Amino acid sequence: MSPRSPIVAAVLGALLLVPSIALADPPRRAGDPPQNPVPVGQLQHMVIETTFPADKNTHSHHAFRDERWVGHDSGRELVTDLKTGKVRSDCQVTVRASRCFSGQIAPGVGPKAGTIEIYEGGLGHLLSSWLDDSVAWGVRALLKQGFYHVTGSTTFIGRPALTIADNGPSPSPDGGTATTSLIVDADTYVTLWSEFRNIDMPEVRPPDRTVRKVQFDQIAETKVMEVIDPTGVKLTIGSYPGAKVTDMRPAAVAKRKAAARRRAAAQCRKNKKFCPQKGLPGR
Repeated sequence: MSPRSPIVAAVLGALLLVPSIALADPPRRAGDPPQNPVPVGQLQHMVIETTFPADKNTHSHHAFRDERWVGHDSGRELVTDLKTGKVRSDCQVTVRASRCFSGQIAPGVGPKAGTIEIYEGGLGHLLSSWLDDSVAWGVRALLKQGFYHVTGSTTFIGRPALTIADNGPSPSPDGGTATTSLIVDADTYVTLWSEFRNIDMPEVRPPDRTVRKVQFDQIAETKVMEVIDPTGVKLTIGSYPGAKVTDMRPAAVAKRKAAARRRAAAQCRKNKKFCPQKGLPGR
């Protein structure tokens, strides 16, 4: 599975609260060229911090910082733990290939030094300008269809902005009911602040599988939204010694599968067993 920004995942999840939404402009796919690319010689730079208020969350969650740089034909996203500064993920993107580091999921789960996966083509949101932002187009669609409504205007991090709310608690894909509040950039509808809350999400508890209701609340706040000169900005991922590297590009995947088939056939012949690759007994 291709890695995806946790911020974008959260916002897209909120859009799924409303069933059967037909977006005004479908989000671009990973391989699609940008419709409105960032001009050559510029970088669109954003810093977003996501927190989980203790009094509104049944379970504790690690807050994180998401920093993105999007240029004309390359970009990078660095996600770190807001408290410790430890890298959670680090992706570099060009129009030809993407390279993404992911830290260990949890102690004992996944390689201790993390993983690096290489993909063909650019990850969509890291080559999309603010004008092409798929979440912004989703917000526009929800406004047009009446699921969201503008509640006022304001200024946020020095930019003209709109405040937006849903029409009250609605069914959540995770069960329970959820509410959404947003502040978006008035020109691009890029989300500058958001709160997503599920107040009665069902949770199954082992070992007797009893169900209890839990609450979840996430606040994402944009700290920086600016256009900068790309000179001197590092758009390659950091150094992660010992990380397990896997090439996920089609040619590399096909090569690994072919090698695995050859090893299996050789083992089959060695043990004189039936060889499913050949349909013949080993010999």
